[in-house]
Amino acid sequence: MELEVLKYLHDILESIEKLILYSAQIDKIGHIEESTMLKDAIERRLSIIGEALYQANKINKDIPISNKNKIIALRHIIVYDYDKVNPAGLYIILKEHIGLLHNEVKNILDQFPPMENIKLDI
Repeated sequence: MELEVLKYLHDILESIEKLILYSAQIDKIGHIEESTMLKDAIERRLSIIGEALYQANKINKDIPISNKNKIIALRHIIVYDYDKVNPAGLYIILKEHIGLLHNEVKNILDQFPPMENIKLDI
């Protein structure tokens, strides 16, 4: 797989792992509703995931990620249609969907062992 795609996948994994940390503190939608900072952090991480996946997909359309187009579209909604983003939707993404994406990205990256002396900063 292309080095640039692997870099984007690492960025996605980093954001997913932060979202998993955030979601461990959330046991109801109200937690997101009550905290603008938490909502902003979740939106930021989801938009990074969507943009990184969009860029990776431009390079390699065969990346095996479920719901790839929906993930990319979510970034557009967060950035451009921000008033349509609601805490309930964010909660569902965190609790029901982020785990699958985490597994898929880890499975892809596990196929490519870390390469010593190669920086993925592009």
